Amino acid sequence: MKSLDLRLTARVLAVGAALAIAVLSLSPSGDTTMEFLHLFEGLAEFFFDDGSQVDKIGHFLAYAALGGLSAFGVRMVGDARRVLALLALALGFYGGLLEVLQGLFPDRVSSLADWMANMLGVFAGFVLAELAHTFSRTYQ
Repeated sequence: MKSLDLRLTARVLAVGAALAIAVLSLSPSGDTTMEFLHLFEGLAEFFFDDGSQVDKIGHFLAYAALGGLSAFGVRMVGDARRVLALLALALGFYGGLLEVLQGLFPDRVSSLADWMANMLGVFAGFVLAELAHTFSRTYQ
């Protein structure tokens, strides 16, 4: 697949990820979401010494996917550092806005720790996107 095709696919998937994150962030907490997150209790226990912090793992993974897809999708569009800095700001604002909006919904809680997990995920996604970009250039 050509680099342009990969970037376009990443952009489309990033929009889908952003929409999925918004829906999951603003819909009532449900048993289905928590059942899925229970898969990551071991990671929460390892990183936080508290399995009940499993939602932080979910935030991290969701925003790592969003950040990685977004960064890969905009790669090579203008000055890479500037574009990635603007993208990081935009994703930080997006994650923060969703956290604030969660506080307006019953059964949802706004959390600075969740926003921090979002931002760490974005950073990890950027790193993975850079690795994917390097890999795609090497094997074209």
